[in-house]
Amino acid sequence: MKKSLYFSLIVIFLSSISVYTQVPNAGFENWTGGEPDTWATNNAAGLFTTVTQSNSAHTGTSALKGEVVNVSGFGNFTPLVVSDDGLTTSGGFPVTQRFNSLKGFYKLNTTANDKVLIILAMYTGETGVGAGVIQLNSAASYTQFAFPIVYDQGFSGTPDRCGISIQITDATGSGTAVTLGSEMYIDDLLLSMDVVSDVEDEIQPLTFQLKQNYPNPFNPSTKINYQISQNDFVSLKVYNILGNEVTTLVNENKPAGSYEVNFDASLLSSGTYFYKLQAGSFVETKKMILLK
Repeated sequence: MKKSLYFSLIVIFLSSISVYTQVPNAGFENWTGGEPDTWATNNAAGLFTTVTQSNSAHTGTSALKGEVVNVSGFGNFTPLVVSDDGLTTSGGFPVTQRFNSLKGFYKLNTTANDKVLIILAMYTGETGVGAGVIQLNSAASYTQFAFPIVYDQGFSGTPDRCGISIQITDATGSGTAVTLGSEMYIDDLLLSMDVVSDVEDEIQPLTFQLKQNYPNPFNPSTKINYQISQNDFVSLKVYNILGNEVTTLVNENKPAGSYEVNFDASLLSSGTYFYKLQAGSFVETKKMILLK
């Protein structure tokens, strides 16, 4: 009886391992010479560094930070990191299952409309057999993402290699007009057998949340991001330090989703202001500073 239960637990444990697998150095904990182990970056020694190790982690002690930098005479360079196990000339890393999605956590600080672009490709030998892609909007705190891996219609087997690239791109997706200072943080990547929809993850947040405005301090405008988990009447107002209402940014019914509002303070004087979000019974207030 005990032996039967023991083997049953072993089977359940092994089955759970097969459902998820870690991407090598998925939490970006291991670095050598300023580079993340099992990943390749576009850092150019002596010229520019776009990818560094950060202690602002979702879990563990470190994460990957990528920042748009300017190189005199060449313009802005976006951070780029690609998976590379160092064992094959084709790059990527080996897989033994037909995974359905990639998950992870990210932050993105940007003064424009830059996005994090993540591209995944599955291969059998040198032949591409599946792919997935997602563009992620600004997020002041670590936010989970998930997107599906779509396989070629005629492919019913199991891929043997996976490649992942991560970078900051501009609003057009071309990557040629990224904004100086835009920075991303990536942590805890995970390949999964779960079937997900990037659309559902994008527009169906799990909680109400008011994020810190960015940039802060600001002059003369800043962006305020918030999310609501259900259809509700939303009020977003700005107040001065005396508690007097300065302006109403949102005052209408909104469906569940993530939103970004631009606050232009060109006509206001320098000082401390507060913005308050109310959606149903959820109320939260944050402080921002206007410096002219």
